[in-house]
Amino acid sequence: MDAETMTTQNTQKHKNHSGVKKNSCDVCSKLFSKKSVLATHMRTHTGEKPFSCSVCHKLFPRKDRLQIHLRAHKGEKPFSCSVCHKLFSRKDRLQIHLRAHKGEKPFSCSMCQKAYTTKKNLTRHMRAHTGEKPFSCDVCQKCFAHKSNLNQHSVVHSGLEPFSCYVCSNPFSRRDSLTIHMRTHSGEKPFSCSVCHKSFAQKGHLIGHMNIHNGRKEFTCNVCSKSFSRKGHLTVHKRTHTGEKPFSCDVCQMSFSQYGNLKAHLKIHRGIKEFSCNVCSKDFTSKATLNSHLLTHSELKEFSCNVCMKQFANKKGFGRHVKTHTERPRLFSCSLCQMSFTEKSVFTNHIKVHNELKNLSCNVCLKCFSSKSNLENHKPTHTGEKSFSCSVCDKSFSVKSSLTGHRKIHSGLKEFCCSICLKCFSAKTNLNKHMHIHSGLKRFSCDICSKSFSQKPNLTRHMRTHTGEKPFSCHVCQKTFAHKGTLLRVVFGHCER
Repeated sequence: MDAETMTTQNTQKHKNHSGVKKNSCDVCSKLFSKKSVLATHMRTHTGEKPFSCSVCHKLFPRKDRLQIHLRAHKGEKPFSCSVCHKLFSRKDRLQIHLRAHKGEKPFSCSMCQKAYTTKKNLTRHMRAHTGEKPFSCDVCQKCFAHKSNLNQHSVVHSGLEPFSCYVCSNPFSRRDSLTIHMRTHSGEKPFSCSVCHKSFAQKGHLIGHMNIHNGRKEFTCNVCSKSFSRKGHLTVHKRTHTGEKPFSCDVCQMSFSQYGNLKAHLKIHRGIKEFSCNVCSKDFTSKATLNSHLLTHSELKEFSCNVCMKQFANKKGFGRHVKTHTERPRLFSCSLCQMSFTEKSVFTNHIKVHNELKNLSCNVCLKCFSSKSNLENHKPTHTGEKSFSCSVCDKSFSVKSSLTGHRKIHSGLKEFCCSICLKCFSAKTNLNKHMHIHSGLKRFSCDICSKSFSQKPNLTRHMRTHTGEKPFSCHVCQKTFAHKGTLLRVVFGHCER
């Protein structure tokens, strides 16, 4: 080999090691020293991944990336931390880990100056400022800033609940939800307010509580302009306008606007009643229901109507009552009796009267009821229990609503007035019955003579003319009567003699 040839080869070898980059990418114009490196780079533009894992078939653009991935299957972790001896499968992950020991946080947020050990964590953090939520749920279209949050949310729709409470057997879809739930049994409240020292079981509840002290309500509804301290509360509120109910029960297909309401509803099907009243030992599916029930044992009524001065123990009942004083559109109309209602729940209960849908039966007398509350109110008639007593005349009642109605006799309060004849009643049910007189509707008909009545009690009294039944007996003369009013007149006659 002559001297000139050796000189040329040495010059070419020197160029290869000198860092000269003469191979350019046609897409991004990036320069590379070798054609093979350029070919590998081009795969970032084409998306080509020619190297496949023989175990899980995951694809990679580079062979060295595949070799690193295979360590996960083999359990190989050749890189060890010199401080804590933690093992890693990749050298770059060890280097990132070492920053935690050194306190290095080279990636800083330009908006709040918060620093992070990796660029990936900084990117995730920036979404808190930009509001970007690139991960969307395929079922309910709810968006999330992080993929991990989307994965946790997806379990809600799958119906899987692999985590179970060892105290009450209540199932949960996530481990952290179970951890939070366990605090209801232990009473643990690790998050404390620095202003008023109130404690909370969940950090999110503390954050929401702090906004009360700050007076911040930065999330405003674009429909009704109502403001909220937390974005989650605004999201739930918006469903009252849209009617959206994304959470559905697999058992009865009933839908709910909030996942928590679905969870509480499922306890009804499972028969879970973990909250017990310490006064009467009655069990409830949720703590909120128990708290509402406890007010029935208390005489405290902190909510007072400024129109009629009626008092209420809970805010929900007070809110319903206030609406009775305001003119609201009656959107729900009954096609059978032309009665109209402002609330769908009241309308639904009314329809059951016509349909005679009474699928709840008393195990003593087999009488059927359309609602569970009516069945519960009926049960004391068999036991003779009358736990609600009038403080004026000591008369006792088995149902609280009967006591409430009775008290109006002493007060003389008749707040429900007929808009046609201005006759007033102490109970709304009596007003509703009275309205049938004006409507001319007589939906209760006698099977024997076809005579019709506007109210069922009138039909019951009429039927005695056919049957000859006389259920009311005078204790003085032992004479029997078909109507209570006739009995009372006879009793008064005995008293006057």
